[in-house]
Amino acid sequence: MSIYSYQARERTGKVLQGTIEAENQGAAASMLRQQGYLVTRLEEQRGRKSTRTTLTRNRRVKLADVVLFTKQFAVMVRAGLPVVQALRTASSQAEKPALKEIINAVSAKVEAGSSLAEAVREQSRIFPPLYGYMIEAGEAGGMLDAVLEQLAVHLQKEMDLRRKIIGAVTYPIVVLLFACLVVVFVITFLVPSFVSMFATMNAELPLLTRILLQVSAAFRQWGLLGLACVFAVSYGLKHFFRSKRGKQLLDRILLRIPVFGPLEQKVTITRFSRTLGMLLGGGIPMLQCLEIAGQVSNNVLIAGAIQKAMAGVRQGSGVSRPLEDTGLFPPMVTGMIAVGEESGQLETMLGEIADFYETEVEVVVSSLTTLLEPFLLIGLGVIMAFIVASILMPMFGMINAISL
Repeated sequence: MSIYSYQARERTGKVLQGTIEAENQGAAASMLRQQGYLVTRLEEQRGRKSTRTTLTRNRRVKLADVVLFTKQFAVMVRAGLPVVQALRTASSQAEKPALKEIINAVSAKVEAGSSLAEAVREQSRIFPPLYGYMIEAGEAGGMLDAVLEQLAVHLQKEMDLRRKIIGAVTYPIVVLLFACLVVVFVITFLVPSFVSMFATMNAELPLLTRILLQVSAAFRQWGLLGLACVFAVSYGLKHFFRSKRGKQLLDRILLRIPVFGPLEQKVTITRFSRTLGMLLGGGIPMLQCLEIAGQVSNNVLIAGAIQKAMAGVRQGSGVSRPLEDTGLFPPMVTGMIAVGEESGQLETMLGEIADFYETEVEVVVSSLTTLLEPFLLIGLGVIMAFIVASILMPMFGMINAISL
């Protein structure tokens, strides 16, 4: 892949400049024309080569965009449109420039003679591994439209699962942040206004008031430094947890936290079961299915357990026994998998497992939101009551002294 700098004009007459990756100058010009641009200058940037068509702006493509593209692509392929024409149409309908460029890159690769699966795999930062494998199976079996529809349903369910989890934690986080901001504002800006008044009092201040004044002084003196330390520690932990060792530690902690641990396990089992069932339905070999399902589980410990299960499958055993030996899968899951293997209905059983645990996730998420809300409100009330009591107690003492 080469990088080309271009100057082009939109239909409105606006002049644009930028870079684009393509196999050759003709492919680059074709991709720009498909985006509705009139190319006025197109030159290869010498010395700059790319082995992938993935652009830096791909990070802005969300799962919802991939789901919408997959649905549109499936409809057009089922209607009988050739793959390249369907990709061009999907590109013209894409609203985000980053997604448009990705689809154009896939289209150019297919026009150059590559299979759709190979073109999709080059965009691995956007399309998950199972995407390429399922399309490959669909192309080989002549059922690309059906496979695309399955992928659309699978990705839609994954997106819905993410939204449920994000929705469950968003409210408590917002309430917690708001509470922290209120407390910091009161301690930093309101409490100091009472310091001079308390200083004129000859009587000894109550313990709560002394504690509050000390906390306020510490905030005003060390607040910025403390905030910088919080950001530094957060940044360091973020990068540490992205490493292999940090990810293992984080996943181990998550699985052991009360309430959140069972939720993480249910979410992981849902992803694993749904992915494995869909891949098996596409006719992909078991070992390959397990490897891909382990990758999308998004949990290092679960992925490691699946790797051990793969070793058992290579030795001729079924899937249920090795998974049971890991101790990370509930007996119901391994039992249903064993029944599916014996009856030849493993794909169906995996779908039922995914549906069951998805319902369980909904119940846990709903309960979690209901339980956290009163605790957060009570905690905020206690803190504010402490602040108010610390301020009012010496004032009441002063009023009583004056009245006497």
